[in-house]
Amino acid sequence: MLNVLPKADYKYMGINCPTNDIVKISLQFIDTLSKNVGVSKIDWNAGTSNILNPYSGPIIELSVPKDSLVTFNMTAAFNNGCSDKIGATFLPGPFATIKFLSDPVVLCPDESKNILVNANPDWTYTWSPLTGLDLTDPKNPKVSTNNNITYKVTVSDGLCAVTDSIEVISLQNGVQLEIGTNDFTCDGKVVLNANGGVGQGTYTWSTDPDFKQILGTGQSISTSFNGNDKEYFVKFTGERCSSFPSKIKITNQKPNVIKLSPLTVCREDTLQVFTFNDNNAHINQFQWKSNPHFVGGLNTATPTIGIGSAETDSFKLFYTVTNQFNCKLEDSILVKITSNPVMDFDISLKECGKYEVCFSVSNTNYKGFISWDFGDPTTLTDRSLENKPCYSYKNPGNYNVELANLVQVCPFKTVIKPVTINPQVILNHIKDTLICKGATISLSASSNLQNINYLWFDASGKQLFSGQKYTSSYNQNSKLILKGQDVNGCTDVDTISVNTFNFQYTLDIKDSLCYNEQSQIKLNIQNPSDYIIAWSPSDLVVSGNNTTTPIILPVEGKKIQLLLTHKATGCIDSSSVTPKVTKPFFFTVKAPNILCIDVPTEVVLTIDNPSNYIYDWSPKECIASGNNTTNPKVIISKDKTLTVKVTEKISGCSQSMNVNVKASDKVIVDIDAQPDFTIFEGESIDLFISNPINAGTYKWNTGATALTITVSPTTTTSYTVTVTDKNGCTASDDAVVTVRTAKCDETDVYLPNAFSPNNDGSNDIFRLRSNFIKEMELIIYNRWGQEIFHTTDKDFGWDGTYKGEELAPDAYAYFLRVLCVNQEVYSKRGNVNLLR
Repeated sequence: MLNVLPKADYKYMGINCPTNDIVKISLQFIDTLSKNVGVSKIDWNAGTSNILNPYSGPIIELSVPKDSLVTFNMTAAFNNGCSDKIGATFLPGPFATIKFLSDPVVLCPDESKNILVNANPDWTYTWSPLTGLDLTDPKNPKVSTNNNITYKVTVSDGLCAVTDSIEVISLQNGVQLEIGTNDFTCDGKVVLNANGGVGQGTYTWSTDPDFKQILGTGQSISTSFNGNDKEYFVKFTGERCSSFPSKIKITNQKPNVIKLSPLTVCREDTLQVFTFNDNNAHINQFQWKSNPHFVGGLNTATPTIGIGSAETDSFKLFYTVTNQFNCKLEDSILVKITSNPVMDFDISLKECGKYEVCFSVSNTNYKGFISWDFGDPTTLTDRSLENKPCYSYKNPGNYNVELANLVQVCPFKTVIKPVTINPQVILNHIKDTLICKGATISLSASSNLQNINYLWFDASGKQLFSGQKYTSSYNQNSKLILKGQDVNGCTDVDTISVNTFNFQYTLDIKDSLCYNEQSQIKLNIQNPSDYIIAWSPSDLVVSGNNTTTPIILPVEGKKIQLLLTHKATGCIDSSSVTPKVTKPFFFTVKAPNILCIDVPTEVVLTIDNPSNYIYDWSPKECIASGNNTTNPKVIISKDKTLTVKVTEKISGCSQSMNVNVKASDKVIVDIDAQPDFTIFEGESIDLFISNPINAGTYKWNTGATALTITVSPTTTTSYTVTVTDKNGCTASDDAVVTVRTAKCDETDVYLPNAFSPNNDGSNDIFRLRSNFIKEMELIIYNRWGQEIFHTTDKDFGWDGTYKGEELAPDAYAYFLRVLCVNQEVYSKRGNVNLLR
């Protein structure tokens, strides 16, 4: 049945070649599939993919943008009542086009290439010329040629025809590069451009032909160099064809001018300014900026300037140099204005005692040449043009030396200085001398020459005096150095020993002497027999007045004087000492009337300025601490006599004192308890003093002060009591109360499993036994579950009766619930046997 149904079909045709980017086509219904069934109606929706327009009829025409997809839906209604739908999307064409491989097509040596990239076997191609073409495939020929040729081709698809041409370049000799760059620069900066690379590829630049140092890549790069010239190399590396390196040499044609700057010119002078061309190949043109100092040669390399009489400020001369390459240099020359130089010269005798003198100028900032006249009247050859000449005079004497300038520009004024030529200076020797310490010595210098400068020095080289006569006092042996110096700095030296007799001794005496006690002074001196010794005053010297060890009775504030005379020299020295005499000092010692036995007790010594003294207490076995203080702690077991020795630190003088101390009765305290020191948790206990003493006070660590205290510890606790007797002596005792901790279980809560209420006094009552019960409840049941006994009193039990009647022997159930003193709850169910 399906094979006899009519179906729709279509075809499309181009109406004309695309123009203005518009393609005009026709869509036509065809009946190749309709089984020759007639069509009553054909409807179309056609256009581009996003814009569809309705059409009717077997043939429709569309205009759409070139290279856009055409979309349509067609519905055909047949005469037999059947209908069919068909749709499609397609790209119109293809229309004849030409796409070359590249433009131009480049052939490397011995290479052949296809020219087209869109050859179509349904089109026709017409080529001209045919030289170099391989037409094995006329639709897509290959080209191979050693010449550059332009080919023309016409392509037709039957409706459209297009014509185009392509240039084929044959690189039979390889790629030849050209460097389009000036071969000189004015500033060392270079922009390098290369041409001639064919097709896609890379230009590489270097400064060496082996391309070891790469400057950069690209058809154009910028670089710079220092110096006069530089060679650059470039090569092209193409996708198919590459080049050999090309080279260019760039020279730096910047003007190179040597100038003299700064220039120094004196006022009222004229000066020619010199510049020099440092490149002989350059032809330079100078242009100087206008300046009032120019007086000639303005546009030359050597203009002349003039300076006014009152000018002081420096200025600059600006110029521009342009050479034949049109390269320019702008620069300036600094001109400083100064006064005529002031000249002086130094004179130095080449060797003392000789007559050869050397001269040197102290200022080399002068122009031209100098001339010396050494002022020697014995000859006409005492002249020189040297900067540092030396001249030998025949005889000593005074000469005038003249220094003159031999130029007219900025000359210095002639300098004349006197020169004195002396024989070698020789000092007359001064003998060594001996004086008493502190004595004054006067010395006078002399030599073989007049006008000598005499300088006096100590042994370290320190100058003491300048002059012919030297006076000074000395306390120790010294060396004097006398230096004589003439006008040329020539010297002679003399050394004089000044020896002083110096008393060397010391006096030994205590820093402080005790009041009204004789003491000794000791004179420490070598060879005491060389001296006369005298001590005074006589009322203080007990004995040994002319010895080195006199005995004295010192008096506060009075001096002991010593007079020493050296027998050989007669030198005298004296000394004195004022002994410090310690006055008697006073102190008191205070101790308690009664000292507690074996208790460290403080004893207090009172004295003014206690830090000035040393303390020593005895006997040592009684001193618990502080033996060297004013408040030692003393410990005794019986009555004792204490002794303290007080020594003044400065004088060493000592005084002692005895102190009697009395020991107290022994204090004893004991803690007891009833019945003992162990209790159960929750119980209390009485602690008491077993041997109280009269007039004693008691203090427990609980704060209580009674002889007996009641305590209820929850854990094992230590209790301490301290007793103090009427003398303040104390004793302590400790007691430990052990607490038996409750266990709220069968351990400390006990019920028997049987009892016999027969009044025999043994196990007659069924009751709870525990030391730790705070609350309880006990219920007893018979075997039928009837409650027959109930109590909450821990001291009350069951006697085996119910409502006054004795119950028969049997097993009875019970329930027990207790609250222990530690707040724990314990419960138990069990049976108890009642026995008769």
